[in-house]
Amino acid sequence: EGHGTGTQVGDPREASAIYDAFFADDVGPAGGFEAPERSDAIIGSHESRESRECGDAGILHVGSVKTIIGHTEGAAGLAGLLRVVQAMKHSKIPPNLHLHTLNPSVRPFCKSLRIPTTLQSWPAVHEGQPLRASVNSFGFGGTNARAIVELFDPHIHAKCPLDSMDSMTTRDEHPTPVPLVVSANSRRSLKLGVQRLRDVLLKNPFIPCDQLAFELSRRTEFPYRIATPSATTANAVEALDRALEIDTEHFGSRAHSLQGPSRILAIFTGQGAQW
Repeated sequence: EGHGTGTQVGDPREASAIYDAFFADDVGPAGGFEAPERSDAIIGSHESRESRECGDAGILHVGSVKTIIGHTEGAAGLAGLLRVVQAMKHSKIPPNLHLHTLNPSVRPFCKSLRIPTTLQSWPAVHEGQPLRASVNSFGFGGTNARAIVELFDPHIHAKCPLDSMDSMTTRDEHPTPVPLVVSANSRRSLKLGVQRLRDVLLKNPFIPCDQLAFELSRRTEFPYRIATPSATTANAVEALDRALEIDTEHFGSRAHSLQGPSRILAIFTGQGAQW
């Protein structure tokens, strides 16, 4: 799943980066590869000669949700992730819309990259391997992210029986600290909630902190909050004891909503689009 903004500079650079990352050992454009004259670099209702000869071996399918819904700006990365998840769920690769002529600067990288223009079946994977895809997202502020996504397969990912998870947690000699978050509608009720949590942990010292943190995260969030990072139940009790020493008037922190009129921010991306 490419970022794929459709810009003259961005698309060729992204295609080049993808090609270099996955096919660096091949003879690429810099190594004398000449772009094919035919349009079979784009897979539409037909397959290219290379695909017919070797299936999908050495072929990477590339696309972008922006051809369907446009640029969602701040939500662009999430939109791409959702497209990949749905594609995995149905074992299909969705088409890229409105692609009729390939950018000449992108064409040289289509030795191994394919841009589907019709619905394609997800290529078969080797035994013991899950469906896997990557998602590119490049932020306006220069933050670049790449997520690798795998379709969960219990035969591959769940090799450990579920009933052994608790024993694994208790055997971990160096557990990772996790935030235990408690919230309430007032500082007084927040302090009472922390006190109750401390009492529960004293009576049940073998509760895994990671499971406790997960359960607390599922609760409704209220404006007054306190968080204590803890790796073990003993750590949590100590942290909660220290927190309870704070007087009620200053206990926890309160989330504030912005007040006053909204301000206008203009962004010039350098790519021709301003907003």
